[in-house]
Amino acid sequence: MQKIKPIIFGMLAALGALIAEFVLSDAYFIFSGKELGLNYSEKITVFLFIIILIEEFAKYLMILKLYDEQPTEKQKISTAIFLGLGFAMIESFFIYLHQNFSHLYPGLISAVIVHIATTGVIGYLIISAKNSSKLSAIKIIAIAFGLHTVYNLMVIYNYSYLLIYFYLAIILLLLAIFNRKLIALKPYLPNK
Repeated sequence: MQKIKPIIFGMLAALGALIAEFVLSDAYFIFSGKELGLNYSEKITVFLFIIILIEEFAKYLMILKLYDEQPTEKQKISTAIFLGLGFAMIESFFIYLHQNFSHLYPGLISAVIVHIATTGVIGYLIISAKNSSKLSAIKIIAIAFGLHTVYNLMVIYNYSYLLIYFYLAIILLLLAIFNRKLIALKPYLPNK
Protein backbone atom coordinates (compact mmCIF):
# COMPACT_ATOMS: atom_id res chain seq x y z
CA MET A 1 0.00 0.00 0.00
CA GLN A 2 2.97 2.32 0.59
CA LYS A 3 3.71 2.43 -3.13
CA ILE A 4 0.13 2.31 -4.45
CA LYS A 5 -1.07 5.40 -2.58
CA PRO A 6 1.58 7.73 -4.11
CA ILE A 7 0.83 6.32 -7.57
CA ILE A 8 -2.87 7.06 -7.08
CA PHE A 9 -2.07 10.56 -5.77
CA GLY A 10 0.13 11.09 -8.84
CA MET A 11 -2.74 10.05 -11.08
CA LEU A 12 -5.04 12.44 -9.23
CA ALA A 13 -2.50 15.25 -9.62
CA ALA A 14 -2.33 14.58 -13.38
CA LEU A 15 -6.10 14.50 -13.70
CA GLY A 16 -6.38 17.70 -11.66
CA ALA A 17 -3.84 19.38 -13.92
CA LEU A 18 -5.77 18.15 -16.96
CA ILE A 19 -9.02 19.58 -15.62
CA ALA A 20 -7.25 22.91 -14.97
CA GLU A 21 -5.96 22.82 -18.58
CA PHE A 22 -9.48 22.32 -19.92
CA VAL A 23 -10.90 25.07 -17.73
CA LEU A 24 -8.19 27.50 -18.86
CA SER A 25 -8.54 26.62 -22.53
CA ASP A 26 -12.33 26.95 -22.33
CA ALA A 27 -12.05 30.27 -20.50
CA TYR A 28 -9.62 31.47 -23.16
CA PHE A 29 -12.12 30.48 -25.86
CA ILE A 30 -15.03 32.14 -24.06
CA PHE A 31 -13.23 35.44 -23.56
CA SER A 32 -11.23 35.61 -26.80
CA GLY A 33 -13.36 33.65 -29.24
CA LYS A 34 -10.26 31.69 -30.36
CA GLU A 35 -9.54 28.02 -29.80
CA LEU A 36 -6.17 26.82 -28.60
CA GLY A 37 -6.38 23.52 -30.47
CA LEU A 38 -5.18 20.13 -29.33
CA ASN A 39 -1.59 20.73 -30.41
CA TYR A 40 -0.75 23.43 -27.84
CA SER A 41 2.04 21.23 -26.48
CA GLU A 42 3.73 21.07 -29.90
CA LYS A 43 4.60 24.76 -30.11
CA ILE A 44 5.84 27.46 -27.81
CA THR A 45 2.94 29.41 -26.37
CA VAL A 46 2.12 31.10 -23.10
CA PHE A 47 -0.43 28.36 -22.55
CA LEU A 48 2.30 25.71 -22.73
CA PHE A 49 4.21 27.44 -19.94
CA ILE A 50 1.03 27.77 -17.86
CA ILE A 51 0.35 24.04 -18.28
CA ILE A 52 3.87 23.12 -17.16
CA LEU A 53 3.45 25.40 -14.14
CA ILE A 54 0.10 23.80 -13.27
CA GLU A 55 1.60 20.31 -13.54
CA GLU A 56 4.54 21.11 -11.27
CA PHE A 57 2.29 22.89 -8.77
CA ALA A 58 -0.05 19.87 -8.66
CA LYS A 59 2.90 17.56 -8.00
CA TYR A 60 4.18 19.88 -5.27
CA LEU A 61 0.80 19.92 -3.48
CA MET A 62 0.43 16.13 -3.62
CA ILE A 63 3.95 15.56 -2.32
CA LEU A 64 3.30 17.88 0.62
CA LYS A 65 0.13 15.95 1.40
CA LEU A 66 1.93 12.58 1.36
CA TYR A 67 5.12 13.64 3.14
CA ASP A 68 3.39 14.04 6.50
CA GLU A 69 2.89 10.26 6.60
CA GLN A 70 6.52 9.36 5.81
CA PRO A 71 8.93 9.09 8.77
CA THR A 72 12.23 8.91 6.86
CA GLU A 73 13.82 10.87 4.04
CA LYS A 74 14.32 7.67 2.03
CA GLN A 75 10.60 6.92 2.21
CA LYS A 76 9.80 10.50 1.24
CA ILE A 77 11.97 10.34 -1.88
CA SER A 78 10.47 6.97 -2.76
CA THR A 79 7.00 8.47 -2.31
CA ALA A 80 7.87 11.36 -4.63
CA ILE A 81 9.19 9.00 -7.30
CA PHE A 82 6.08 6.80 -7.20
CA LEU A 83 3.90 9.90 -7.30
CA GLY A 84 5.79 10.94 -10.45
CA LEU A 85 5.17 7.48 -11.91
CA GLY A 86 1.43 7.83 -11.30
CA PHE A 87 1.45 11.27 -12.90
CA ALA A 88 3.39 9.90 -15.88
CA MET A 89 0.96 7.01 -16.32
CA ILE A 90 -1.95 9.38 -16.93
CA GLU A 91 0.04 11.65 -19.23
CA SER A 92 1.41 8.62 -21.12
CA PHE A 93 -2.13 7.40 -21.68
CA PHE A 94 -3.02 10.68 -23.38
CA ILE A 95 0.23 10.72 -25.35
CA TYR A 96 -0.65 7.23 -26.56
CA LEU A 97 -4.06 8.44 -27.72
CA HIS A 98 -2.79 11.50 -29.59
CA GLN A 99 0.82 10.81 -30.62
CA ASN A 100 2.27 10.01 -34.02
CA PHE A 101 3.16 6.32 -33.85
CA SER A 102 6.66 6.82 -35.28
CA HIS A 103 7.58 8.74 -32.12
CA LEU A 104 5.27 6.93 -29.71
CA TYR A 105 7.67 4.86 -27.65
CA PRO A 106 10.46 7.43 -27.30
CA GLY A 107 7.79 9.99 -26.36
CA LEU A 108 6.19 7.70 -23.79
CA ILE A 109 9.50 6.72 -22.23
CA SER A 110 10.75 10.30 -22.02
CA ALA A 111 7.39 11.50 -20.59
CA VAL A 112 7.62 8.90 -17.84
CA ILE A 113 11.22 9.84 -17.06
CA VAL A 114 10.63 13.61 -17.02
CA HIS A 115 7.72 13.30 -14.58
CA ILE A 116 9.58 10.93 -12.28
CA ALA A 117 12.65 13.20 -12.41
CA THR A 118 10.82 16.48 -11.76
CA THR A 119 8.72 14.95 -9.00
CA GLY A 120 11.85 13.49 -7.42
CA VAL A 121 13.52 16.90 -7.59
CA ILE A 122 10.49 18.54 -5.97
CA GLY A 123 10.53 15.89 -3.27
CA TYR A 124 14.23 16.32 -2.61
CA LEU A 125 13.97 20.12 -2.50
CA ILE A 126 11.03 20.00 -0.08
CA ILE A 127 13.05 17.82 2.29
CA SER A 128 16.18 19.92 2.05
CA ALA A 129 14.41 23.30 2.29
CA LYS A 130 15.28 25.18 5.46
CA ASN A 131 11.67 26.26 5.88
CA SER A 132 8.30 25.79 4.25
CA SER A 133 7.62 29.41 3.35
CA LYS A 134 5.86 30.64 0.22
CA LEU A 135 9.21 31.80 -1.15
CA SER A 136 10.63 28.31 -0.66
CA ALA A 137 7.63 26.82 -2.48
CA ILE A 138 8.06 29.27 -5.36
CA LYS A 139 11.74 28.37 -5.68
CA ILE A 140 11.01 24.63 -5.66
CA ILE A 141 8.26 24.91 -8.25
CA ALA A 142 10.42 27.26 -10.38
CA ILE A 143 13.27 24.72 -10.48
CA ALA A 144 10.93 21.88 -11.49
CA PHE A 145 9.26 24.20 -14.00
CA GLY A 146 12.65 25.04 -15.52
CA LEU A 147 13.68 21.40 -15.85
CA HIS A 148 10.34 20.45 -17.39
CA THR A 149 10.39 23.45 -19.74
CA VAL A 150 13.84 22.57 -21.07
CA TYR A 151 12.57 19.05 -21.78
CA ASN A 152 9.48 20.37 -23.59
CA LEU A 153 11.57 22.78 -25.65
CA MET A 154 13.88 19.93 -26.65
CA VAL A 155 10.87 17.93 -27.82
CA ILE A 156 9.29 20.90 -29.65
CA TYR A 157 12.54 21.71 -31.45
CA ASN A 158 12.95 18.04 -32.45
CA TYR A 159 16.19 17.34 -30.64
CA SER A 160 17.24 13.73 -31.00
CA TYR A 161 15.82 11.43 -28.37
CA LEU A 162 19.38 10.41 -27.53
CA LEU A 163 20.08 13.98 -26.43
CA ILE A 164 16.76 14.18 -24.58
CA TYR A 165 17.53 10.93 -22.75
CA PHE A 166 20.99 12.24 -21.90
CA TYR A 167 19.42 15.38 -20.39
CA LEU A 168 16.97 13.28 -18.36
CA ALA A 169 19.73 10.88 -17.28
CA ILE A 170 21.74 13.83 -15.91
CA ILE A 171 18.72 14.94 -13.86
CA LEU A 172 18.21 11.42 -12.52
CA LEU A 173 21.92 11.03 -11.75
CA LEU A 174 21.97 14.33 -9.83
CA LEU A 175 18.82 13.27 -8.00
CA ALA A 176 20.48 9.98 -7.00
CA ILE A 177 23.60 11.81 -5.79
CA PHE A 178 21.54 14.33 -3.80
CA ASN A 179 19.44 11.51 -2.38
CA ARG A 180 22.54 9.71 -1.08
CA LYS A 181 23.83 12.93 0.48
CA LEU A 182 20.43 13.63 2.02
CA ILE A 183 20.27 10.20 3.63
CA ALA A 184 23.84 10.65 4.92
CA LEU A 185 22.90 14.05 6.42
CA LYS A 186 19.67 12.78 7.95
CA PRO A 187 20.74 13.19 11.60
CA TYR A 188 21.49 16.88 10.94
CA LEU A 189 18.23 17.78 9.20
CA PRO A 190 15.46 19.25 11.31
CA ASN A 191 12.21 17.31 11.48
CA LYS A 192 9.37 19.04 9.67
